Amino acid sequence: MNVLVVSDLSDAGLLSIEGVRACGRGTFDDLTILHVIDLDLYTAGGSVPAIREWASAETDRLASEMRAVGYRAQGRVEQGPVVETIHHVAEEIGADLIVMTNAGKSGRVLGRTAERLAATADRPVLVDRVARVGEQWCRLGDRSLFDTVLAGVDFGPHAIEFMERVGRLPGLTHLIALHVASDEEERMTSIAALGAAAADMESPETIEVSSLTGDPVEMLLTRADDLDVNAIAIAPSHHGAVGRAVLGSMARRMLEEANRAVVLVPRG
Repeated sequence: MNVLVVSDLSDAGLLSIEGVRACGRGTFDDLTILHVIDLDLYTAGGSVPAIREWASAETDRLASEMRAVGYRAQGRVEQGPVVETIHHVAEEIGADLIVMTNAGKSGRVLGRTAERLAATADRPVLVDRVARVGEQWCRLGDRSLFDTVLAGVDFGPHAIEFMERVGRLPGLTHLIALHVASDEEERMTSIAALGAAAADMESPETIEVSSLTGDPVEMLLTRADDLDVNAIAIAPSHHGAVGRAVLGSMARRMLEEANRAVVLVPRG
């Protein structure tokens, strides 16, 4: 699998690389560490050549460290609008997955970028949660980004495709598919439908299905805590006028409130 790791090279942003490292060498085939110089967002100061020189040195250093532990890694620095540039690079290198960090409700620029990226992405985006502990930024969890994933399934027309795409996430061994129903009748119907869909899937090794009633975000977050999963997978809903992609309210709440990684798996 070819992964694009996006970092603003801050202490919080660098943790996206630690998340990839935690997956182990066999999970990803190729790794590109990307820093985007967007002058509308940049707060570091200095001339563009000086910023590019510093960022190139940093991404090269990080890529060298990853190569030293067995990864095929390269560093890359681009200048331009951050979200559009990430999409361009992902398309150019054929990335299967985009990884970045998010600090929840902290208001960090990188967190807002994660929302905008997820709203327009045509490939899975994994957002690893980080938080400040004392004077340091830390990942919320020190395990692999994957292994056990809780997938929120909405039973729209793309539900089976969504489950299959989640099932192909790298290193996934245990998938828990959860539908949050509006009433008991829907809950019982969804269990049967989830079971039939799971029976047709070739991977991962273990698939569980369940259905609950309640608020979808609250139920997913509660079950994620109860089961101590590595990540929560959802399909972002896009709403907007005049072709403007906007992240759905459920996905936005999940990015803000989840205390673990969230992977947004687009339709199609």
